[in-house]
Amino acid sequence: MYAIKNHFLAGPMRQGFHDMLIAVHLQTHANARESSAHEYVIPLSKDLAGKNVLMVETEDRFPQIMGIAHSIRPSMAAEDVRAIIPREAETKLQPPAFNFAALKTHVMGALVDATQRAVMNCRDLIGGDNLNHFEPLLKLFDTLLVIGLIDDEEMKDVLCLIHPMAFDKNYIPGTTQKGLTEIDLAEGVKIQVCQILDHMCDMQLRHRVESLIAFAEGFVADLQQDQCQRYMDIKQTDMPPAEAAKRTKEFRCPPKEQMFRLLKCKARDDKDTMLLDDDVEYEQCPMADSLQEQLRDFCALVVSKVGCKEEEVDVTVVDSIQIDDESSWVDSLAHLVITVPPAPPALDSRSDRRGCENFRLMIVAMLRRWAVESFIESPELIRKMFKLLLRQYNGVSEMMNAMGKTYVLHERNIQDIEDFIIYLNQVRCLLSVQFESTEESILKRGLWQLMNNRVFFQHPDLMRLLSVHENVMTIMMNILTAQQGAEHDGGEEGQTAEAKRDASEMVVACSRFLCYFCRTSRQNQKAMFEHLSFLLDNATMLLARPSLRGSVPLDVAYSSFMDNNELALALKEEELDKVAVYLSRCGLQPNSELIAKSYPDLGWDPVEGERYIDFLRFCVWINGENVEENANLVIRLLIRRPECLGVALKGEGQGLFSAFKEAIALSEDIRALEDGAEPEMLISSQLGENPHYPSKEEEGEDYIDLGAATLDFYSSLVDLLAKCAPDPLAIQAGKGESLRARAILRSLISLDDLGNILALRFTIPNLAAASIDDTGPLPGLLPNHKQSVLLFLDRVYGIDSQEMFFYLLEQSFLPDLRAATMMDSPRATESDTALALNRYLCNAVLPLLTNHSHFFSDAEHFSALLDATLHTV
Repeated sequence: MYAIKNHFLAGPMRQGFHDMLIAVHLQTHANARESSAHEYVIPLSKDLAGKNVLMVETEDRFPQIMGIAHSIRPSMAAEDVRAIIPREAETKLQPPAFNFAALKTHVMGALVDATQRAVMNCRDLIGGDNLNHFEPLLKLFDTLLVIGLIDDEEMKDVLCLIHPMAFDKNYIPGTTQKGLTEIDLAEGVKIQVCQILDHMCDMQLRHRVESLIAFAEGFVADLQQDQCQRYMDIKQTDMPPAEAAKRTKEFRCPPKEQMFRLLKCKARDDKDTMLLDDDVEYEQCPMADSLQEQLRDFCALVVSKVGCKEEEVDVTVVDSIQIDDESSWVDSLAHLVITVPPAPPALDSRSDRRGCENFRLMIVAMLRRWAVESFIESPELIRKMFKLLLRQYNGVSEMMNAMGKTYVLHERNIQDIEDFIIYLNQVRCLLSVQFESTEESILKRGLWQLMNNRVFFQHPDLMRLLSVHENVMTIMMNILTAQQGAEHDGGEEGQTAEAKRDASEMVVACSRFLCYFCRTSRQNQKAMFEHLSFLLDNATMLLARPSLRGSVPLDVAYSSFMDNNELALALKEEELDKVAVYLSRCGLQPNSELIAKSYPDLGWDPVEGERYIDFLRFCVWINGENVEENANLVIRLLIRRPECLGVALKGEGQGLFSAFKEAIALSEDIRALEDGAEPEMLISSQLGENPHYPSKEEEGEDYIDLGAATLDFYSSLVDLLAKCAPDPLAIQAGKGESLRARAILRSLISLDDLGNILALRFTIPNLAAASIDDTGPLPGLLPNHKQSVLLFLDRVYGIDSQEMFFYLLEQSFLPDLRAATMMDSPRATESDTALALNRYLCNAVLPLLTNHSHFFSDAEHFSALLDATLHTV
């Protein structure tokens, strides 16, 4: 504080101490406020109801930037200075505390003193020159203004310093009293003045948005009351049903359509001389005339207050302005928009009610003077001047854009929103830092707290408005870019592995958050769909870890269009082709990560391949229906790369049934090794040469049964192919593309293989044992594997004969029903095997039997089979 107050420091040192104070104590708060400068989260509180800064009666000689803003903003918090900082305080990302009251008092006094010195053309300015004299103070004041520490009286004092002619009621024309806009300033000082005025314009815009919301709250309440009254009037009248249906059409429309219908009211000058055809029905606005008039009056008030329109200017005002012959680029640009006179030197009593207009005219005159007086060398100053000038003529568009970033909620959610913003700001603080252990823990905690906040799921539109997903995506991009850069540059093996593990944990946290974000609403899905290309570029990571399922970039990719037909149709061929390339790699080479963990080498990778097939399944099957465009494209991509079909189905493969048998044998041998079986008892060829397998205790949640993984891959592939099958109606219509697709699918898997797989038996637990071990799925075939095969049989081949139907009933359905009957005991009712078997029977077998129930007629020669089925059921 001593260095800040010292008048004898050299200019660079003065700048440095002010910059250090801002960086250490104020920058965190300022960044948090600036990140939310264009976010308007407004609770409907009682204090907001009467707010209206657009009325002329509420205006004085100052712009309407005073008063309390009711929107929720990041609150200021600081940590006490101490010798030892605990871990908990470090993770809060709060700056050290400071005597902000004393700092603000010094800044206000120093600004007054600095302005007086400059006006008097003092030879020895503080800091040595004009730049070092003003810039540090203005920069510090601007930071305090952004944080919200400047109160109304201090704001008025600063406006009087900037332009006393417009805002100082004690100003006497003809005196030597001048403001900052009327003296010569260095370009760096002009930049700070532009920033201060720009932030004041932000405050003015925020008050206007809050006033519009306050009006809308009362207007909508009156509108709903009027709508309810009209509905009750229609119900109580005795009119024909056709007329009643016509008049109640408004109330049966969706809310958005009702809103547009109610707001479709004519302007005052619209005439009723519209030429309409006799058979054209003109829908008048059902809103009451008084409400229409109220809405028109408010709209006119907003336009007159915010918009810029050419008005007749008082001759005395024009005569008092001395316009130079030389015009500036500010004049040229301003006159392209509208002719606006500069601020008059002498203000009459009307200026006491024209604070906003005086503020705007003052800015235009200041920019004009700066453009004329000297050649501007700083590109940054030119950009800020253009931006500030545009804001003076773009008020209506600014309000329209601000309303698009406005969210209104009940005041009971204020505390939840404030808590949410605290952790959101912590996440935003991590956007431009290098991650280490502390930053990693802060990110994980912040994302967890954001998901646990009730507003995350209750207000999905607010999440999108706050750009939460954009911030998290930016962090994930930075992490992945840094990881790829570290791998490219090389380094010690231990450090690289540690950095990769840390990056993976943070990517998992970000991906899990984004998956939940996609589930909140369809609009949020669409927002994440824009990042699909980046997600697919990084879709190959962390797929070999079952514990992370649902928390990797590939999961975010398919969550961005899952169960959304519109977005699924928007998928591009190059995006699906990228996934097909990844899938083909799985069919050509084993998983190096699994081999490093001592898993057997199968020659290919069914673990990651099954994940890519899941992605394609979400592309072709939406809400229980086939997406024909995507299905045809997926079939073409798979046939183009036969490696995608796995070892059994590509080229001269052994067939699906043989692949299922080998996978079942491998799964059973793995379980036998866990139980301590001798290597000579193993029958699987994959474990014959090297009878060793990682244990569940070592792998934990990332343990993989490669036999079960192979079964999952082929069952998922069969399920994908079944869902790509053309619709039966298209087949009946004889469409050539549909017939070709069905022929391709039939050529991949034979009917005999399907029947043999369906005839396989499930492994069920021993119900006579003292305790049933149901810690996980049993080895071998599972009910969901059969369900995929049965779906393919039904959609691709179909059951078109009674003999085939009863063959399936005898060889597959009846044994499965008997297995379910055996599991129907109190000891096994809640086991995973029993639940999976019941799901298979109820979702696949019974619907198929129902759809083909006509085969039960004239089936006397199958009476024994029918009796056995009825007896089992």
